[in-house]
Amino acid sequence: MAQTYTPFGKALKTLQIDYGFRTADVANAWGASTSFVYAVMSGRKPAPPQFIETISEELGITEDDREYLKIALDQTPGAVNIVTKSPLQAEVANAFARQINGLPDEELQRLRTLLGRPAASESAPRARRSISAA
Repeated sequence: MAQTYTPFGKALKTLQIDYGFRTADVANAWGASTSFVYAVMSGRKPAPPQFIETISEELGITEDDREYLKIALDQTPGAVNIVTKSPLQAEVANAFARQINGLPDEELQRLRTLLGRPAASESAPRARRSISAA
């Protein structure tokens, strides 16, 4: 049975091929098992905080390719954990979470622009490649 990857998993696999490292190397860089890395790549587990930065430093991944991974992670569906530091932040984050699935794409595009996140087509050169879910 073929492995199904999330956009983040596909991006990480692309970098494995480009840089010549294996899934075991990613696992060693993070300090986990290969089955954990496969679970992150397939979306069965979320990528932990600092996952991209840690493996990038350990494996010598460039800043442009780190951004490529971050964009792919942003495009990967799933649960999101937000740590807030104030009641106002918590209120806004929770209101957004309750309404996000009902927002039209145009509004989401406006929010992305407001937050300073470029569209994938405007991102780092590698990110211009299509990152789509399997």
